[in-house]
Parts: sequence; structure tokens; C-alpha cells
Amino acid sequence: MGLPDVTTDVTDTVRTNYVGFVSFTILVWDHIITFADEVEYVWRGRKGPSESIALLNLNHV
Repeated sequence: MGLPDVTTDVTDTVRTNYVGFVSFTILVWDHIITFADEVEYVWRGRKGPSESIALLNLNHV
């Protein structure tokens, strides 16, 4: 009821923060390594229905 509960809460909070940080880091890394391909294939590529769907998806994220 006393100290062990506080220790468990703090440990869980730290783990949650680490998982959030790692998830965000992976997301940013993925955007960085795929940005050149996105520019080449989506922005400069042929305009069609698949690009419209992709742009709609980006606007709603």
C-alpha cells in the first residue's frame, strides 16, 4: 500500500514514456528514409485515382 505501489507506478510511467519515445523515433525515421521516394513517386509521378486516395489519406491523418 505504501512505497511499493509508488515504485510500481513510477516504473510503469517510465516504461510508458520510453515506449512512446521509441514509437515516435521510429515514425520520424520512417518519414525521413521514405521522403525522397514519396516526392519521386507521388508528387512528381503520374496523376491518377491512387494518388487522389493517397492524398485524401494524408489529409485526414
